[in-house]
Amino acid sequence: MLKNVIKKAMKYSLITGYSKCHIMKLKNTFLFIIVLFLFLINNQEISAQTSGLIFENSGISILDNNSDGYVSLNTAGFISNDLSESEIGYIPIPVLEPEPDSDPVIGPFCSYNDIVDSGSDDPVLIYFDGTNLLFRFRVSGTASNAKGYSILVDSDQKFGFCGSEADPNAKVGNPGFEFEIVLETGVGVGLYNVDGLDNAVLSDAASNRPYNTHAQKSIAYSTICGNPDYFYDFYVPLADLSAFGVNSTTPLRFVGATVMDHTAFIGSSLGSDIAGTDEFYFDDIFECIPPIKISEIGTANTDCRTSCPSVNTISDGATTVTGTSTEQNGTLIEVFKNGGLIGTANVSAGTWSLSGISPALTSGDEIKATAKDGSRYVSFNDCDIEIVGSDCTTSPYNLNIEGPGNNGVRGDITAPSGTLITLYNFDGTIYSDANFTNPITTSSNNEHWKIEYIPSSGGVLPDSNYYVTAQTPGQCESDPAYICVGYSNTSSVPVITTDPVLTTTTIIDGTGGVSPGDIYLFNGADRIGSSVVSGDPWSVNITPGSIAACDNIFAIQIETGKCYETSTLVDVKSSSSYYKPIITGDYCIPAATTVSTVTGTSSEEENSVIDVLVNGSSVGTTLVSANGTWELTGLSINIGDSITAQVISGPACLSESELSDIVTVSQKTQNTATITGTYTEGQGSVSGSGTAGRNVYLYQDGVLIGQSTSVAPGQWTIGPLNTPETSLYAGGLLTVTEIASGLCESDHSAPPDTVQCSPPAKLILTPVQTEYCENENAEIIVGSSEDGVVYTPISVFNGLEIGSSLIGNGADLTLTTYPLTNDTAVTVKAEKLSGISCETYTDTVSIQINSLPDDLLNVSPASANICRYDSVDITINGAEAGVTYQLQNAADDSNIGLSAVGDGTNPLIISTGPLDTDITIKVNATNYNHPITNCSVDLINTVDITVSGALNNQNVTVDNDTICQNNSTLVNISTDNDGFSYQLRRSSDNSTVGSSFSGDGNLYSISTGNLTADDTFYVEVDNGAGCIISVLDEETVVVNACERDIFLEKTVDDNTPDEGQTITYTVIVTNKDLLDDVTNLVVTDVLPAGLTFGSAITSTGSAWNAPDWSVHPLSAGESDSLK
Repeated sequence: MLKNVIKKAMKYSLITGYSKCHIMKLKNTFLFIIVLFLFLINNQEISAQTSGLIFENSGISILDNNSDGYVSLNTAGFISNDLSESEIGYIPIPVLEPEPDSDPVIGPFCSYNDIVDSGSDDPVLIYFDGTNLLFRFRVSGTASNAKGYSILVDSDQKFGFCGSEADPNAKVGNPGFEFEIVLETGVGVGLYNVDGLDNAVLSDAASNRPYNTHAQKSIAYSTICGNPDYFYDFYVPLADLSAFGVNSTTPLRFVGATVMDHTAFIGSSLGSDIAGTDEFYFDDIFECIPPIKISEIGTANTDCRTSCPSVNTISDGATTVTGTSTEQNGTLIEVFKNGGLIGTANVSAGTWSLSGISPALTSGDEIKATAKDGSRYVSFNDCDIEIVGSDCTTSPYNLNIEGPGNNGVRGDITAPSGTLITLYNFDGTIYSDANFTNPITTSSNNEHWKIEYIPSSGGVLPDSNYYVTAQTPGQCESDPAYICVGYSNTSSVPVITTDPVLTTTTIIDGTGGVSPGDIYLFNGADRIGSSVVSGDPWSVNITPGSIAACDNIFAIQIETGKCYETSTLVDVKSSSSYYKPIITGDYCIPAATTVSTVTGTSSEEENSVIDVLVNGSSVGTTLVSANGTWELTGLSINIGDSITAQVISGPACLSESELSDIVTVSQKTQNTATITGTYTEGQGSVSGSGTAGRNVYLYQDGVLIGQSTSVAPGQWTIGPLNTPETSLYAGGLLTVTEIASGLCESDHSAPPDTVQCSPPAKLILTPVQTEYCENENAEIIVGSSEDGVVYTPISVFNGLEIGSSLIGNGADLTLTTYPLTNDTAVTVKAEKLSGISCETYTDTVSIQINSLPDDLLNVSPASANICRYDSVDITINGAEAGVTYQLQNAADDSNIGLSAVGDGTNPLIISTGPLDTDITIKVNATNYNHPITNCSVDLINTVDITVSGALNNQNVTVDNDTICQNNSTLVNISTDNDGFSYQLRRSSDNSTVGSSFSGDGNLYSISTGNLTADDTFYVEVDNGAGCIISVLDEETVVVNACERDIFLEKTVDDNTPDEGQTITYTVIVTNKDLLDDVTNLVVTDVLPAGLTFGSAITSTGSAWNAPDWSVHPLSAGESDSLK
């Protein structure tokens, strides 16, 4: 049965491995005994400032790319959403759940330390610009104080105490963060090493990234607590993180937190709020948050990582693995055997199945699965580990002796057909004898089985103690079912006294042993040791490796001739111990009262058992809840008693923890201390009265900032308060406590005293001008503004903001109002943004608003279709007297035609003049009755004009613009590729010249014909739809009555030929007229008598038809010859 022992050990160690992970609630790192007064709800008021305005450290270009003093897209501020309308494309750092408001552990609610969520899971945001990492906290208030805004960073993708991503450096208080990036307001951005540390260690001082160059504050759009929220933005160069091994490809996980001191979160007792949860509980956060490479910030999927799938029980020899998933259909499941991928499946209706596994799975194989939904990060792989064949068969039951002669054993089993039933001797060997069938295999489901001798053999079972097991194929063997045969007396009860029994224990001691007899030790069905009893007490050596954490062992004693007897079960515990719990709550109580309830937290799993001790003695136990808290009620613990607590057991099966730190119930001092006077931000000390000789402690927003001792007659002063940690800031709530000798700290004084602000100075306003047109923005100058003060123009009539805010810079500011429609009296609110209202209003200035001309006048026609180069008369009905109206091109505001002035009675008609293209015409109306403003408006009604027909800019030329009478020349016409009909005409009678032709982008040449007088030629283009356009280019041909200068020469090659001899005459004609060409020239040459014609040839190929020679057209100076 050793194989069974190994299989079960593997199953228990792996299955319980993940559940042993210590739950990490960072609340444990700084819980302390102090009364946190719940009246610390900061009373910030909604006030009128422009959301998006940077009110502290404006001008940092890395945080305000366009340097306009706003984090919104422009100076109009956020309109409806400060995430999508942000100038910089911040994305939310993933969170476990929407961030609630009013959840800080220490410090005021709805204030500078309270991280809030706009409703888009965006309490803390991040952006990478390629060089710098930018962070943005959304908080519910602001104050001029020194607090910490920490980005806790996991840079090695390891977190927690166990599982596949366990961090070897995990500690109580820091389960896996490597470093922190901390905005220390008023100081700078510091870097802290926290890897494996209880307390953060400064790695790179904030002074290296000064506050005034690396951080800014601005006004958010959201108002979660009913007052404005604020953005605290800061950045760190990526190069500065190289000390932590980080570059642009490093995957990181982030968590944002606030601290009520300007320091890191890890190790601080003043941790206030964590983004994305109302508990300081990191395990669940990082089970959700995926690591993201810096270079992929903004593009990677930051949704919660895919949830773990479950794996169903797997039998030996299985070729199919199945499971369930809470993810959507299609989610990819990857299945692993002993660490290697063996196949994939997809989720369908909450289940998945991988079949056809080859080779078949065998007992001991470790099966894991992961899930990945689309682009979401893959799940963990160790949430549900199954060991093949580790599911054991249910034990047999209803065991009885078979037959009157004890010839066998019978019983029942809840198992399928084919289950193996085996009878064992108590020494672990299988009972064997002739004619005795053992083991047997069931032939039906849930069979009533018998193991017996063959009835005819007469065999009987010897008197002894036995046990029976069952094993279904593919499963491990069941726990044993015991039976005693033949004996009537029962052995004494053995008692295991070894406490605790650890996984490293090798000897089990006990009492109750009786000699002669034997003690057998069992772990479930497996016998792990035995010993012959020589008396009481007894001791048994156990097989090494045979027990694991969460196993249950027991002892069986068999005295000679008696039936067995079992001990009670004893849990096996790991040699590792539980973490000690922490006692929380207030144990400083008034005289003559007692403590009735003890509370605390624990890093251990739900249902771990907490033992509460008073003065070292247990007064009861309680269980750890799902959120890591515990509570024991119904107590009566007196002043002076000491309280401790201890984790004594739990699902993780570890050894008992150390005792918690001791908490002593103390008598509370009766508070007599009060704060006298009122205090203003920056004031150096606080005074008050109390009982002489008592220590007095001064708190601001629940944080201790100073202490003193009252002196007779009970006066005290605490100061100087001049460090970042102790300075008074506007809106801070001051309280004091007292401690009398031998007593504990009193309650806080109530109500708290609010630190007042130093209001801004009342400054002088000067309007840039006193008159503006309706819907124009007025400009107002605030003289000598104060640094850091927000200036907002306000309507005196209704008290509402009427323009964007600006931040004071020590110089004059020019505020611009929103468009104004009526005469307005304007004041300016000067405000210091803090925890309380801190504002001053200037004197008022009056702004006169001059009305615009009526822009709703009827303009006609609404549209028109005209031929190109025609004009349109536009009528304006109701034109106002004294208002000047000008037609304009709506596309570029250029003027069209001449302006006209209305008379208030008659319609106004204005001509457009010739138009050559489609156009929308608007009418601009200007009222010159107010010379300061000359208010102008475009009428809403416009005129759409569609132009048809050809263009008139085609090129027209002639070959000769001067010719002789009865000569012609060519007119050359360029055409557009418009398909229109082109026609050449003469101006003398407008008759057509030549045939019309279609425009195709080519050049056409048309002859004028023989001209006898000067004439001008022009081109008309007809679009076929009634629009005939005359081309602007015209050509005039001058006709001269000129003499022709023609030279004719005739020669013969022999003047005295003989009869019958062939002679050749040569006739040459030359055009010596240099002004014009000669055409239609005919030369007549009659042969003298006595000659007979032989042949003729011309030099140009011109025709000879004796006696006439039709000479080729001769240009100026050209000749032709005839032989």
